[in-house]
Amino acid sequence: MATRHWETATTAVIFGAAFTVIAFLCTSAYLSGNGHGGKCDGSSFHKEVVELRDENSGEFFRRRIFGGVDGQTVVEMQIAFRNGVTAYMYYRDDATLWEVKEEYTDSCRLKSHLLIDSDGKTVFAGEKYRADGTLQDTTKLLADGTRNGVMYFEDGKTVQRHELTARDGKTALLKEEFRRNGTIASRLRVAPDGSEDATVYFPDGKTISRHKVSCGYATYLDEVFAPDGKLLSCIKESKDGSREVLINWADGKLHILRTSKPGSPDETSYYLADGKTLSVRSRIGAGVDEAEYYGADGKLQSLRVFRLDGGMTVTIYGADGKPKYRQSFDTMPRSQVPGIAKLQSLEIFRADGTVGKKQVFDSDGKLSQVQFYLGDGKTVTRVMHLRPDGQLEKIEHLALDGSTTTCVVYFGVNGKLEKMETLDASGSFACAICYFRGDGSCQRQEFFTDCGLTKTSVKYYRTDGTVEKEEIFSGGGGSKSSLKLFRADGSLEREESFAIDGLTKTSVRIYRGDGSLEKEECFAADGKTLLSVKAYRLDGSAQRQDVFDKDGLTRLNARYFRADGSLERQDVFGKDGLMRTSVKYYRTDGTLDREEFLDKDAKVIKTEIGKGSGKEPPEPPAAKQARQPRLAPVPEEKKETVDKDMLKVLDYQDPHAPLPLAP
Repeated sequence: MATRHWETATTAVIFGAAFTVIAFLCTSAYLSGNGHGGKCDGSSFHKEVVELRDENSGEFFRRRIFGGVDGQTVVEMQIAFRNGVTAYMYYRDDATLWEVKEEYTDSCRLKSHLLIDSDGKTVFAGEKYRADGTLQDTTKLLADGTRNGVMYFEDGKTVQRHELTARDGKTALLKEEFRRNGTIASRLRVAPDGSEDATVYFPDGKTISRHKVSCGYATYLDEVFAPDGKLLSCIKESKDGSREVLINWADGKLHILRTSKPGSPDETSYYLADGKTLSVRSRIGAGVDEAEYYGADGKLQSLRVFRLDGGMTVTIYGADGKPKYRQSFDTMPRSQVPGIAKLQSLEIFRADGTVGKKQVFDSDGKLSQVQFYLGDGKTVTRVMHLRPDGQLEKIEHLALDGSTTTCVVYFGVNGKLEKMETLDASGSFACAICYFRGDGSCQRQEFFTDCGLTKTSVKYYRTDGTVEKEEIFSGGGGSKSSLKLFRADGSLEREESFAIDGLTKTSVRIYRGDGSLEKEECFAADGKTLLSVKAYRLDGSAQRQDVFDKDGLTRLNARYFRADGSLERQDVFGKDGLMRTSVKYYRTDGTLDREEFLDKDAKVIKTEIGKGSGKEPPEPPAAKQARQPRLAPVPEEKKETVDKDMLKVLDYQDPHAPLPLAP
């Protein structure tokens, strides 16, 4: 500041005039003041110039020029300014300026004093005074080329400012500000490489703030202190671009801590008044925008994650530090009241910290879907779909890997079960469909193949879940091939077989309660006319077979079989189908032993011994296949009922109820 003052004074002397009127005056006075002198006798000269600042204003300053004995060299110049200041400039023999003085004209008090270096331009020492004579500022060129400047308060003694300037006269190396009581207020140090160290002080000398910038290492430090010396805030920057901002409470305990590093999110932590308990921690940037909120006990209470789409996810934690549930909100439309967002989903966690189920909401904020997870908290195994009125519409069951849907359960508008579809491995086609009664019991179950196009069987159930009957289809799923009827204990009671058209009955098998075949009826092509009835022993071997005429009413013969399946005898009946006309007896090797002929009173009237081979045709293969081994009674636990695995999928929870958090 002092340097600029002296340069301004010199410039005013040299460039102040705009218009000049010159009058030459000759005087015999001897002029002195710098050790040089001259007379108006041709060996020295004196001229006086009055310069008008403005042609019409009348303002002027007067310049007096004194020459040397050679009559050419200027040794002194006096300039009187209109503002009441007179300047005295003294020159060396080589015409370079070496000293400048300014005086207040009315009081003859010194205003300024400059000593100029040999170049005639550089001030190496100078002083400036106020009108009352007190010292205002000083400047001095030091041996190393730096300039030392001091500015004083009104008393002319107390330093107000101290500056140390580099050789260029512009770059400050040291700046100090002082108070009127002499205490330092601030200090700035600047290193040659541009590094800065600035400190601001309290009146008692304690530091208010400190600011450091190191250009060589690209580091930065900014500290602020309280009057008692406690650190209030601190900012640090390192050469790798990392930054740390620390803000303390008034007592010096940690309040806020912000850290950032290139390529990483900026992290800000807020602490309670104790300076230790974390209250809030946020991370922003590098693809992560989130905030953690802690309770007074320092435990995590909630986590908010702000998504790129403008939405937000809020996770709530329990006292054990594990998540309890997580809410996901959508973006906030402009039409909404600020701060209000719609809930998209709610995830509820198990006690082990894994996700148990997830509730999904529609655009109106109504619950539309509930997803259930495996123990891993990632794989969805069941999905409930709800109607807008909150009633359950259907339940989807997924494979253990969550890849495909294995089963779908449908509900009516009254909330009761309607049907359940079991899907194939692709999850696209139904391989079984179960239909339910109003009381929730399964009424019938249909089975399919060939991508759900071919029906293979249909099972009908009683209200207690036991199978009542089963229809089996063939021929592309359009023709019924057999029908099975079951007793309440689960044992097979009756089985009917049909022709390829699925309508014409071909045979009927009747079973005992122990599961063994009791008899078999065979029908003609019309499906109504009975052709034969075959009875079986408990061990499953054929015992007797009655063969009927084409009318299905008139019995033609009755065959009796041994336990080993060989034909033992055959009764032949008359036209009425009631009276026997003859009886044939066979050996164990199948040859005819004898034949007895009977009269109307069933008395033997004739006997013929077997002739030739005497062999009867062997029993048809179909008859042998009809024999079944005796079956043991069906145990209670193995009675055929509705598929237990199928019924498991019906054991669902209230979709509105939270998942239990306790183990």
